[in-house]
Amino acid sequence: MGIFKRIERAIATWLLETDSESEDADHEENPSAASSAGEIPLTAVPNLDRIVPIYSRETGAVVGYVSHDDGQPKTNPSAEATRMGTNLHAPIPPTQHRNGGHVCFRDPSTGVLASDQQQTLPLPSIPSMARPQGTQHPIPESSKANVPHDFTCWPDIDLSDPALLTAYIPLEKQPALEARRGIDDGVIFTALSHIPGCWNSWPSGLFAKDVSLEDFKQTKKLQVNWATCSNGGDPDGSETASTICDGKISHRRCLGGLRCENPDCKVVCHPGTSPGVRDKQLEQPCRCGFELKYFDCPSRSYLIQWSGGYRYINGQPHNHSCLSNVLYMTRSEEVEFQVLVETHPNLDL
Repeated sequence: MGIFKRIERAIATWLLETDSESEDADHEENPSAASSAGEIPLTAVPNLDRIVPIYSRETGAVVGYVSHDDGQPKTNPSAEATRMGTNLHAPIPPTQHRNGGHVCFRDPSTGVLASDQQQTLPLPSIPSMARPQGTQHPIPESSKANVPHDFTCWPDIDLSDPALLTAYIPLEKQPALEARRGIDDGVIFTALSHIPGCWNSWPSGLFAKDVSLEDFKQTKKLQVNWATCSNGGDPDGSETASTICDGKISHRRCLGGLRCENPDCKVVCHPGTSPGVRDKQLEQPCRCGFELKYFDCPSRSYLIQWSGGYRYINGQPHNHSCLSNVLYMTRSEEVEFQVLVETHPNLDL
């Protein structure tokens, strides 16, 4: 066994001396290659999974690689860059990824992102989540600042400021003044049949009328589109009283509105029923970007319920326009809609 070890050591020493002589001969024949850190030319593409480095006997640096597959020496990246005439530290141009995006720049010497490129890897392109190319992502309605309103799709509402007074024809014979507290004193009486268009839910101005139980139902309890707050606390009256004087009195107070300060904007919003709610509304600007301003209204209407029906006394004229958004349909509008549905059963609404 000692003889075989001595023979093996002698062969290894001879191989190293031969390698050293070969390096010296190469340096003499090609002086320019002496500064290449003793690199060995590329002869085959290595199997990167099975390579072994070759170390220099003098400096200890890696001078090449040997593959277990074929035993051929392979060059390191610096040698390949020198042979191909490329700049080792130049960033590689972005490559096209299979999802259509660009892969970021990388420094081939380090394998890390080049600091001067400031590129980021794209997110995976998932059909159900990716934004289509060439289309703009829709902006939430609440975040569209400084965008004027599109009034062309709104109902035809007269936004005269202040609102137009209710047109009516007075009764030839005015009824007796029977209301307690004199709430019907000096008010001209009319009737539903004497109001053009009947009840349009935007009453404004002083007038009064006696309404039957059936008319009260047909007008949806004299429904209005103004923002109002009702109060029915009358301890003295009764809904079953035989006279109007002893009937139960309730009143409905107008809450005014929230108006946009933009002179070109027509928005008049429903205000909240309490000061706290209105304050929160005023903290939010209009969609056009201007501030909202609250204005109060002195109009107050009264309703007296008794066994024979109702007496309605409308209040002072409203000091503002109609509200730009209608919350309810009138009874006549509901009837028209019902007829439309019945005559067009296959209509896609």
